[in-house]
Amino acid sequence: MKECNHHWVSQHRLRRCVLIAGLLLSFPLTAQTAQTEFEGLVEVLSTSSYEEKAEVAAKLVATGDPRVEPLLMSLLEGQLYTVKQSGTMVSATKAARGYDIVDAVSGQDLGNTSKRKLRKVGVNNQLRSSLRIVLAQLRLAATDPV
Repeated sequence: MKECNHHWVSQHRLRRCVLIAGLLLSFPLTAQTAQTEFEGLVEVLSTSSYEEKAEVAAKLVATGDPRVEPLLMSLLEGQLYTVKQSGTMVSATKAARGYDIVDAVSGQDLGNTSKRKLRKVGVNNQLRSSLRIVLAQLRLAATDPV
């Protein structure tokens, strides 16, 4: 009987080890999946209808990614553009000459460019209203509200 019990304990430990190893290995994949999901949702903002943009904004908030708030603020303020040549989503602010642009996904400063090289991501009043709501929800849910 002792030998049988010992065999069961060994199998139980093995299962636990396999489960723990599986969980540990899934963390990098989960982070990468979240990154890919975030980038995919951001990409949709440039090509979708206003209604779809509102849905995407809610999905972005649900990711909990810290980049969501600045991205949605840029969209709300009419500062979200795509670079025509590359399709890169950028936040653009007027400068003395052209626009200073920052990659909306990575936050990397991309320098200055002319308005002709950018395509504005469209926003209407209904979308602005939706954006204000999801941004308010995001701020209320924040662990360290401003």
